[in-house]
Amino acid sequence: MLSSISRPSLLRLQSKKLLKIFHAVYIVIFMFHLNIVRSKKVDTTITDSVFSFSKRSLNDHADPVYGGWTEKPPLLLGYVVKETLTHNPNSFTEGFAFRLGDNKLVESVGLRQKSHISVFDMHIQQGDNSNSKSGNPKELFQQTNQGSEFGEGLTFFQDEDSGKELLIQLTYKAHQAHIYRLENNHLNHIETLMFPDGVREGWGITTSSDRRVLVMSDGSPVLHFLRRHKGQNKLEIVQHITVHDCFNGMPAVKGLNELELVPRYITHQRLRMHLRGASPWWEDHIRIHGSDDVEEFIWANVIGTWCVAVIHPLSGQVVAWINTANLDSHFTQFDKVENGIALRVTDDTIWMTGKKWPNIYRIELGPNHGFKASQYNKGGLNIAQICKTPWRAGSATVGKEEQCLA
Repeated sequence: MLSSISRPSLLRLQSKKLLKIFHAVYIVIFMFHLNIVRSKKVDTTITDSVFSFSKRSLNDHADPVYGGWTEKPPLLLGYVVKETLTHNPNSFTEGFAFRLGDNKLVESVGLRQKSHISVFDMHIQQGDNSNSKSGNPKELFQQTNQGSEFGEGLTFFQDEDSGKELLIQLTYKAHQAHIYRLENNHLNHIETLMFPDGVREGWGITTSSDRRVLVMSDGSPVLHFLRRHKGQNKLEIVQHITVHDCFNGMPAVKGLNELELVPRYITHQRLRMHLRGASPWWEDHIRIHGSDDVEEFIWANVIGTWCVAVIHPLSGQVVAWINTANLDSHFTQFDKVENGIALRVTDDTIWMTGKKWPNIYRIELGPNHGFKASQYNKGGLNIAQICKTPWRAGSATVGKEEQCLA
């Protein structure tokens, strides 16, 4: 009975009960704190897995050698020209894309009173995927933009409602995008969609791997992921990333222009073909950027630079720079910059051109000659200096510095 228990014994029992309660509360607090820490991990996986990469947190990319996933040094790549075809030297190229599954090439040409979409047939004449030859683009027709509209980037995408392949063309300042269906050698205008709040201008555009989500640039360091707003004639933002190269002191890479989604195997397998017998360091570096969590990268022309940025679509990290400074002799004038990247899926080839360039080039990736690999390890490569053009400074080093914090 309670009356028979001595006071010291009663105190001991109460102490044990308090200790158990304290222990239980401690466990609850610890688990609560752990969940908070986990919830603070940056997770920019796009809704509904629109890209074919795994749903791992960006924190899983932490690298103790460089102090964080954002600080891994990007590759500096070169190129090999495999084919050269003709291009209209009067075309102020703003968008460049192939239709999936055939050889229809579409080009958005800018400038007010001159903006239009050109549709070409660029058939493969002979050879296999690695040695194919293409005929010069045959222009089938043009679709002129209305009034003073300034046409910008374009891409094909799959409409979520109808499942049909449509073409979207951005405008520069009008804050709207035109939707077309390409059929029987003409473009049928379907509708016009307004840009969402938060998108300042229309520059470049590509799609996710399932072709349902649009990825758009507006000249800033931000890439916007867009879908059509249900029930309204406008686009809505479902996600965004800030593009950065922290290893080279660029927490925000602005001037992102024409975009293209390129499969990982093209970036790596073609590069390995040109690096056989090279330093083992190259192979190890390619493995680091093999990025098992992603099946494709976003390639972007960066205005004011010689270089194409190869961007990780989850984190926004630049995993490689492609130095294309000598691709075209006209690439020395401000109004004749490189601004066209197109993937032809029928033979997995990459085509590049620029504003008022007389040629289109089929390129494959290769090593960038004239530098020592050891410079990477010492941080000795100044990407901003290597990539900048003579008429304008290279990629911006201003922006949200927290992008570069591990």
